[in-house]
Parts: sequence; C-alpha cells; structure tokens
Amino acid sequence: MEEYDNSQFELKTPRQNEPYGEKFITMARDINFLGFFTIAYGALISLTIIGLFVGIPLIIAGIGLRNAAFQFKQYELNDEKAALREGFFAQAKYFSIMKILIIISIVFAAVYFISIFTGIINLDFITD
Repeated sequence: MEEYDNSQFELKTPRQNEPYGEKFITMARDINFLGFFTIAYGALISLTIIGLFVGIPLIIAGIGLRNAAFQFKQYELNDEKAALREGFFAQAKYFSIMKILIIISIVFAAVYFISIFTGIINLDFITD
C-alpha cells in the first residue's frame, strides 16, 4: 500500500514558506493580543475620572495596535506591500503613544518621590 503525504494538501500562506514565516504569523497574533490587552487595561483605568487621562490614550493605542495586527495578517495572506507599510505605521503610532505615557509617568513618579523626600526633610527641621 502506498502512504500519502498530507503535507502537500495543507493550506499555507505565502509567508509560511519563507525562513521567518512562522515567526511573522506568531508576531501578528501576539500584536493582536497585546492590542486587546491594552484596550481592556485602558477601559479599566478609564472607570475613574483621573484615569480617563491615561485610559483614553491607551484605548487609542490598543486600537492602533490591533489595526497593525490586521494589516500584518493582510500582508501575510495577500502579499500586499501597502498592508505591510500600514501595519508598520500603525505599530509606530502605538509606540509613540506609549513612549509619551511612559515619559509622563516617570515625571509624575519623580515629582512624587521628590515631594515625599522634601516633606521628610521639612519634618525633620520642624521637630528640631
């Protein structure tokens, strides 16, 4: 009896035949998950009034990241160069928003620690 090789009948996308094709597919899935998580985290933070200032940019960044994952999947399926370019632009938008939020949080943390440190020093002078 002959044995048949079923691998020739598997549906493969154009990227799966390339050396990094599987990594590209996995990366698109990971980007999609990270975008969903960013949206969910932004929605939870937005439940407070002060959290709206951080939550809304997170939701916008998460939507952009999910758009990047969608564009990468379109590139994977259809080999469209425009989809790859749009995916990179959407991913760059996510990184820009996150960079701004990280810088703002570092500044707030520094101001917080400086105010605590100076408050402790001022208390020491008052008690003497």
